[in-house]
Amino acid sequence: MDLHDIMKTSGVDLRCRIKLVRHQDPRYDIPMLFREGFLDFYQSSQGKAVFDNCDYILSFIGIEATKALFVGMYRVNGRLPDDEVVEPTGYPYPEAEPGGGMYYDLQREPFLEDLKGRLVIEWGKSTRSWCQWLREDLVKPVVEIYPAGYVLDFPGYDEIVLPFHQLEEIVRHPDAN
Repeated sequence: MDLHDIMKTSGVDLRCRIKLVRHQDPRYDIPMLFREGFLDFYQSSQGKAVFDNCDYILSFIGIEATKALFVGMYRVNGRLPDDEVVEPTGYPYPEAEPGGGMYYDLQREPFLEDLKGRLVIEWGKSTRSWCQWLREDLVKPVVEIYPAGYVLDFPGYDEIVLPFHQLEEIVRHPDAN
């Protein structure tokens, strides 16, 4: 099973121009941005016109090795003028302008929403290519689909030091953990 199979069964129109985006930047805590709801603002800021010619983006977070965790599908509604860009309250990187001043209006789509934070694909060896076109010949195998409420694999009793937000999710979803 690969990403194309998942998208076909979810009703995504594969004739649309879709880009796959894998966020992984050592300057920013990307998992925290996702967890705290700031990833949408982070990814809307770009230094180049990477989203000008596409209809949708499928957004992923880079995780161990060359794997990627799905975090959402977005419709690209074009660029926003600078005076319409509002940094969210509490954004942890106010001094940084991650993309260099080009902001996109990205609208979250309901497609694949049930797989947000659960679907893991193999990005492949080209992890430096953080933005790729979804093509029929571009195979992204599904590695795993975590159960709803999954937080992390049990590391062993000697290594069990968790931040409160992870402990809270584990208690909320005991069957998945």
